[in-house]
Amino acid sequence: MSESDEEDIAAFLRGEERGFRRLLERYQEPVLGLLQRMTRDRQAAEDLFQEVFLKVFRQVAGLRDRTRFRVWLFRVAVHQARRFYQRRKELADVDVEGEAIAHTQDAVEQSDLLGRVRSAVDRLPERQREVVVLRAYHGLSYEEIADALDVTAENARANFYQAMKKLKRDFSPETGELP
Repeated sequence: MSESDEEDIAAFLRGEERGFRRLLERYQEPVLGLLQRMTRDRQAAEDLFQEVFLKVFRQVAGLRDRTRFRVWLFRVAVHQARRFYQRRKELADVDVEGEAIAHTQDAVEQSDLLGRVRSAVDRLPERQREVVVLRAYHGLSYEEIADALDVTAENARANFYQAMKKLKRDFSPETGELP
């Protein structure tokens, strides 16, 4: 956490709106990006972003170690994305056929390399996808990922390793994809 995070939290807790506003501005892009990568839905990510910062607004006073604000914030965002997955899964159980058609159309539209990489990351198991997003897209250390996901650093490393192995396999010459 940067010193300015700690200062902004203290300012917010003293009742100064600017402290919260600066936190919001500082973390809007990384948190919104994390949520968008995890949900694969811009509108859902924007809605979840609002939920995340509402939780931050309500709960930051109870944060024991304010030097770990960034990790705590990502933990809140990951939790909100998981809740989104659960709600989405419940809805998908009702309309499995329509969901399959939507997924097929999305896959056809993603023809460039970036789209294929995103698609491959999306196919990873949930925990591996979370670790890859936090590590590759947001630059968190394995220790920070462990804190955000409530796992050990070794577990975070192992999930990242397994995910990279799967991604390499997905982009191997045998599959016709770029290595």
